[in-house]
Amino acid sequence: MYLHRYPGYGGIENVTTYLSNFLVKYGVSVSIFSFEVQAEKELLLFLDSKIKVYHANDSDDKLSIMRTLESIIETDKIDIVIYQDSYAPIEDYILGVLQKTGVKLCIVEHNVPDCAIRSLKQAYSLKVKWYPTRQWLTYPYRLLKLKKEVRKRHMLLYNWSDKYILLSEKFYPILERLIGNLNESKIWYINNPITIKAPLTDNFNKEKICLFCGRLTAQKGIKYLMDIWCRVEEKNIGWKLVIVGDGPLNDYVRLIINERHLKNVILEGFKSDPSPYYSRASILCMCSIFEGWMLSLVEAMVYGCVPITFNSYEAASDIISNGADGILIKPFKVDDYVDNLLKLMNNSGLLHQMSHNAKLSSKRFSIDKIGMEWIHLFNSLKK
Repeated sequence: MYLHRYPGYGGIENVTTYLSNFLVKYGVSVSIFSFEVQAEKELLLFLDSKIKVYHANDSDDKLSIMRTLESIIETDKIDIVIYQDSYAPIEDYILGVLQKTGVKLCIVEHNVPDCAIRSLKQAYSLKVKWYPTRQWLTYPYRLLKLKKEVRKRHMLLYNWSDKYILLSEKFYPILERLIGNLNESKIWYINNPITIKAPLTDNFNKEKICLFCGRLTAQKGIKYLMDIWCRVEEKNIGWKLVIVGDGPLNDYVRLIINERHLKNVILEGFKSDPSPYYSRASILCMCSIFEGWMLSLVEAMVYGCVPITFNSYEAASDIISNGADGILIKPFKVDDYVDNLLKLMNNSGLLHQMSHNAKLSSKRFSIDKIGMEWIHLFNSLKK
């Protein structure tokens, strides 16, 4: 496993831990190499002791790091490298080493391939709407430059890879639009596994709680969330909105709470383990403008928390079967969102059935199932 930071609290790091632990139990020897660490003593307790973990030293130059990688590959008999963090600019080290070996390279893209372009478009649309300045005049130039950079990087990693792994089959045409015709045999699709503590029981003491769990950023649609809740609280005062997370729009959320005199919004801040909130909440309210693969949707479903979200990114419909185990709302129809949310709140029978379906549906993303897809990939590489 090759990535920028490990261990760490991010989604990529969590996926790396869960997948590595599964592979070791299956009989695969695993080593992890990273350039940075976060909460190493605490987080490595969750990693199987059989897994070897290496880090680059701050004082190491490029040649020293490459020699370390060469030594790891030889000593640990590495035959496959999984580049887990394709957005981190650390490819020069590993590509320089692998060209001298027969080691297979898997590039893993943990987001929608054009996420950087979507981010720029979103940022400029918000500036035009909320902060009128002359900066929007630079938008066409910046967009063109970014598209060239994104295309160049994707072509580099795609051409070097033996397998290029996407989170969803629906990302294939997006990648193809970026870099042109693709070799279908090189592309692979593997969803992220569930990376949350498994519940001890299927029976949860559900409360009248709508939960938001994520970063308080513009991408997460926080302004939509607060607009929706203002309308909901006017019509149903028996429910609470619990917000688990922190971020740059924290002050905005507090401002809306005060200005609109909201009584039923609770701010919990960042929590490293959100499972107690999933177990109590009945509905997960997400409003993202775009995503790659939203782990919080699956995590909530494990605990029978019914997700509702805008169908604003391709993988949303991979996770949610609309009307069965969750609700997908056409982007960005706030009125429809409010109507469907109130319908769930006011119909306990419907909510209970969807909660049951959500728990069953989440099993598609268990580490046992996703881990075996990786084993299948490894076997195909050896063939």
